Amino acid sequence: MILSLLSIAFGQANIRSIDFKNFTYRPYCSGENTLSVRVKDGEYLQETPQDGYIDRFYFRVMDIAFGDLDSDGKEEAAIITVCNTGGTGRFTEGFIYRMNGGKPVLAARLPGGDRADGGLRSVKIENSLLVVEQYERGKTAGACCPEFIVTQKFKLIGKRLIQVGKVVRREAAPKQRVTFERGSNAKTVRVRIPAGEIIRLVLRASRGQSLSVTTDTDRASVRITNQANVKI
Repeated sequence: MILSLLSIAFGQANIRSIDFKNFTYRPYCSGENTLSVRVKDGEYLQETPQDGYIDRFYFRVMDIAFGDLDSDGKEEAAIITVCNTGGTGRFTEGFIYRMNGGKPVLAARLPGGDRADGGLRSVKIENSLLVVEQYERGKTAGACCPEFIVTQKFKLIGKRLIQVGKVVRREAAPKQRVTFERGSNAKTVRVRIPAGEIIRLVLRASRGQSLSVTTDTDRASVRITNQANVKI
């Protein structure tokens, strides 16, 4: 009787019972010889003193989505992660897990990139399709500043993610123009930026005018560009 109950409990295990924020991953961002990274509460940090500097490796679980990707009546898990190896790069990649024998097994990997160079923004599972949003740089922007968000859909077939449907591209941050009231030579603009998002403000300035930009957090960065190509 006890064996029968254990068998039933074992058979009912599903992917949502797995704590992917306290889990072991093998990310490609750790180098050719991938390391086993055990996250705790979704994060992992390793700092190793070297000659004159500290070698730093940071890894974090960004997003988790559940859904049936292969139409077998059982859910899979799609996990987006990001890692930093000490420089300015933020390298994202995705992992697709399915249950096999009561344990999570890696079914496929989702390639990502560094910020605007293919960095993963979000993932969800709808109608047995993996819906992925990635960042894309424009003609002049650097890796710091994506110009577009690209949406693609994939079907999981065996151990492969097969792209289906059309690729959709939209601006990462539509431009918001800043205007001055008649007779005014100053204006304060306050904006709230969701984590991981970008806001673009456009304004016209003349010689002798000044621009002051401040933030109330060290997690936000400001980039000023001169699209008119005039001397400032």
